[in-house]
Amino acid sequence: MKQPDLTIIIPAYNVQRYMRDCLCSIVEQNGFDRFEVIVINDGSTDSTEYIVQDYMDRHSNIRLVSQENSGVSVSRNRAIDMAHGKYISFVDGDDCVGATHCYCFSDYPQTTGNLTLNRDYNKTGDTIQLGYDPDYFIRMLNVAAKNDAEIAMGGKITTYSDHHMVSTCVYQSMHVYDASPGDKDILLRQASARESANFAVYRRDFINAHNLRFAPSMALNEDMLFCMQAVLHANRVVTVPDSLYLYKRRTNTLSSLSSKSDRIEKYTRASIQHMSVILNDLKEKPQYATSYRYWMKNFAEQSEFDDDLYTPCFPDKNCTMCDRKTCHGCKHEKQNDEIIRKNLITFNPYRSYTR
Repeated sequence: MKQPDLTIIIPAYNVQRYMRDCLCSIVEQNGFDRFEVIVINDGSTDSTEYIVQDYMDRHSNIRLVSQENSGVSVSRNRAIDMAHGKYISFVDGDDCVGATHCYCFSDYPQTTGNLTLNRDYNKTGDTIQLGYDPDYFIRMLNVAAKNDAEIAMGGKITTYSDHHMVSTCVYQSMHVYDASPGDKDILLRQASARESANFAVYRRDFINAHNLRFAPSMALNEDMLFCMQAVLHANRVVTVPDSLYLYKRRTNTLSSLSSKSDRIEKYTRASIQHMSVILNDLKEKPQYATSYRYWMKNFAEQSEFDDDLYTPCFPDKNCTMCDRKTCHGCKHEKQNDEIIRKNLITFNPYRSYTR
């Protein structure tokens, strides 16, 4: 069997309302016959499995694996190990690929490099109308191959189920970033702003060479961590301005179901996990000392707890006011290194996954 150009990984849990739209947007993509789709049914109790089976009966390149509910990270990791494609891409079962839009940008966009975030800028009350792009995957694959990039990053459109709103996270141009300290600094900040491992394609041999996997014990930010680790290890990352992913934000999320104190605690714990991993990885790459200092300061600023459990898990508070260019040689360096080491042991994000 010829190697597929792309493996599309879809973790799915109780998404019967969205699954057909998701699979339809993928099946209708140009080049679909050269892709493989792996759907991990993560213990769904609705009709998700039967909907996927219906598509499998019509398309031999769709595979379904059912498992007990184990979470999105375990599902994605399992599919990565099963994948055969030259590249890998991640899609959530309640989202779609290949969206287009014609909305104007807001007056106050947030820009990082050539990445622009426009949050909730359509508030006219009009129903959101989006077009379909059948070259979403092909475009990213071609750009990645042409530029010999380990990762090609596309953009996304976010719609909200309870409001007539849309926001975007898009690249303004095609740009190739290399492993230089300046480019790496931009890529890490962009990866954090993207908040997701989706709407991108990753070369599979690159993912496996660096053992990039999702962190099962993280309830939040596991996507952000994966994306930041990926761009940190990549020698070439290319951005694709015209390929857009449709992210459907639903109201029954952690932020809407949890109490404020519960949300703060969950986000704090996730912050400790993902920042400790990133800082530990950056520490091993002294050429990125400026980025290490930036994320150490960012980590110190995220502490919202003042108790015996979480306060010792954050860098020294003086780091928030630091104006040094590097953490090397700082009087807090040894103490902060020890904090990160303990965090990785106590809050180990990868505890339940070994390869």
